[in-house]
Amino acid sequence: MSVLIDYSSGAFAANQAQSVGTITAGTGTYNLAVASYDSVSFSVASQETTPNNIIFNDDGTSMYIMGSATDAIYQYTLSTAWDLSTASYASKSFSTSGETTPRDFTFNNDGTKIYYVGSGSDTVYQYSLSTAYDISTASTDNKSLSIASQAGTPTGVELKSDGTKLYISDGSTDAIYQYSLSTAFDVSTGSYDSVSFSFSSQGTNTQSIFFSPDGTSLFVCDTASSNDTVYKYSLSTAWDVSTLSYANESFSLAGQDDPFGVAFKSDGTKMYMVGVTNDTIYQYSTGTATSLDISSGTYFNYTPSANTTFTFSNAPASGTAAGFALAVTGRNGAAVYDIANASYDNVDFLTKASGNGPTGVFFKPDGTKFYISDRVSYVIRQYSLTTAWDITTATEGTTKSVSSQDTKAHEVFFKPDGTKMFVLGQNNNKVFEYDLSTAWDSSTASYNNVSFDITTQETLAHGLCFNPAGTKMFTCGNDGPAIYQYDLSTAWDASSASFTQSFSVTSQDTKPTGIFFTPDGTRMIISGNGGDNIYQYSLTSGFDISTASYDNVFISISGQMTGPQGLFFKSDGTKMYALGFNNRKLRQYTTGSTATATFSYPASVEWTSGTAPDGPAIGETDVLVFLTDDGGVSYQGFQAGDAMSVPPAKSSSPAFNEASELGTATQTITTFPQTNLSTTNSGLQDYTYATDFSTSSGDTGTIFELGGSTFGLNISLYNNLIEVQGSNTTNATGDFSSHIGETGTLYVSADYQNKIDVYWYSLNTMTLIVSTPTSGDYVGTDASGVAAVGGGYVYGTGRGNFSGTITEWRNWSNTYFDFSPFV
Repeated sequence: MSVLIDYSSGAFAANQAQSVGTITAGTGTYNLAVASYDSVSFSVASQETTPNNIIFNDDGTSMYIMGSATDAIYQYTLSTAWDLSTASYASKSFSTSGETTPRDFTFNNDGTKIYYVGSGSDTVYQYSLSTAYDISTASTDNKSLSIASQAGTPTGVELKSDGTKLYISDGSTDAIYQYSLSTAFDVSTGSYDSVSFSFSSQGTNTQSIFFSPDGTSLFVCDTASSNDTVYKYSLSTAWDVSTLSYANESFSLAGQDDPFGVAFKSDGTKMYMVGVTNDTIYQYSTGTATSLDISSGTYFNYTPSANTTFTFSNAPASGTAAGFALAVTGRNGAAVYDIANASYDNVDFLTKASGNGPTGVFFKPDGTKFYISDRVSYVIRQYSLTTAWDITTATEGTTKSVSSQDTKAHEVFFKPDGTKMFVLGQNNNKVFEYDLSTAWDSSTASYNNVSFDITTQETLAHGLCFNPAGTKMFTCGNDGPAIYQYDLSTAWDASSASFTQSFSVTSQDTKPTGIFFTPDGTRMIISGNGGDNIYQYSLTSGFDISTASYDNVFISISGQMTGPQGLFFKSDGTKMYALGFNNRKLRQYTTGSTATATFSYPASVEWTSGTAPDGPAIGETDVLVFLTDDGGVSYQGFQAGDAMSVPPAKSSSPAFNEASELGTATQTITTFPQTNLSTTNSGLQDYTYATDFSTSSGDTGTIFELGGSTFGLNISLYNNLIEVQGSNTTNATGDFSSHIGETGTLYVSADYQNKIDVYWYSLNTMTLIVSTPTSGDYVGTDASGVAAVGGGYVYGTGRGNFSGTITEWRNWSNTYFDFSPFV
């Protein structure tokens, strides 16, 4: 268990109820889709007329460029971090001796080493800097690595954050190559991993590369045929080039300059490009971070839609301690609904539709059923899957005839709860509505005499789709060829539909047959019978096709079928199902992967474990705690539950176990925030009270008490000592004299081995005050998670002079300890 006790203005106080703070969701960082030029640039022509790359130091106050006209690296100072408009030449340079055509360079993780590569020698060279990030202090390590066997024209070099991997981009092969360093940051120990990835599908004149700090994103500059574009790629396994895939994000720099190098601000909100034509660096905005307003509350809850970068704002003035908790829930952060990288799974299912009958497909949201519209037999065919989303496990069940409404049932769609079914009839060009007495059982469907005629827009109607709220309907057809949008004044009532707008797809396909939207409506995917392709479009406003634009992304499925009709996606976007008109088969494709979303935090956070914790698994929630007392200049961070299981230095406290404690109060308590407290059970008790007292004497009595006359724990401050007492005869003390008068936080933790640790947090430092032996009778829980405290007891006020009131009651009955001071 973990209990927070504040000590400010000469008094301890138990933590109070926490308020929910305001989170402002960002657009995402390292986001090329929202990139825009800041109209900020800086010329380096006075130093270099052929600049090849750009790098910043870790805090954005220094900038560096490399050039092949002078074969040197130049250093610049930014008076405002990351603001290019404040840049000035620092009159520092470094000659890249040994390389006549230098192309790229990088630092190690602390700026004490620099590495550069060029196409003159096809070699990576290593130097040391006696002053971090000061290139004027560089001297050779006499260490190098030849990469000539892989890269004949190396244009980029990057290192993994821990120095165990090195990456080279090559302009002649338009590929990236991965190497291992057996000694971190020592290139002389490098060896090729026989791992590479080609960029040629996007560009054919590869320049420099840049990895995001977590190794899950890679950015590549390309200048082929005036392409002048930065492309983004995703790594499903961080830093593993074999898991690279195109992220369907790019940003064109055409008309501005030829990009030879690119870098990003550490939080991913800014991008910097160096252009070789104008000898100029340009600054861009590349998204916004998700901001936590500390002044608005002390508890924040966030579930990401993608990898997320956090910022903290409005910290109190220096000298005022502040703490807050952030609960983050894991989501899939990998690319999904990814047409550009889709691949056929060699999995298909032969439907029982007649001849050229199968034209539409729809899956139940849990993947245990799918439905085929059969236009030849004018029925809806229902299939059950014993394994969700695995079409090889499907068996046909019931059929539902719709011939009384239309003899060409071309598409089928269901309301999300399965109580309504909609059928697009091509013979009458109408959408017909049915009610199901048993949800998702199409055999119980009955026509409710509601339909909507789309003949005015389309006489060769094919696809049918609704938004999740049922307030918008979409069809497609060959007359346009176009996508048509309708608004429904009454949700899921087809008779209330009215035509609003259309979107032409004639430049991609003359016979659109199927239509699908991602859940947020920002991506539209259609199948085309004219080219046997699947096409992808982006919408800047969800489900508003007037904002749609073609992404220049498609996949040919002609190798599996001709005449594709309906299409559908698995609910998580990792699988696509396309229905063949001629071969009557439903085929399965992979359109994404599963990878836990990553979370990035401000560089000002100092983690008690040394590094930021990994993001929680998909669907799970972690609670992180942050503390500051210097106005937000720095923060102490730890993960609740792990904070003491991976404790600060000098602590030997083992991992915590979950506990479930039952108990009753043993003192007279007049008011309870909770009403489920038992007053009849004997045994364990769990309550916390704090006192209002002066600290002038250094003898203030009980700070914290848990338990009662049978079992318990007492922590007191007396004679400038913190005492932990677990029974009449067992106690441990720690000297607190040097902290009297400080403003800070006292942390008390207990584990299943009856061990107690007491920490003091002040001035951004966590100090261990008391650590009890494991053999004593201290409160704890056993290894099975059952409540069990030491055989001794503590009752009453303990040492010192106590006077105070109960400020908080907590009943842990039938619950797990969160180990967080903010629960």
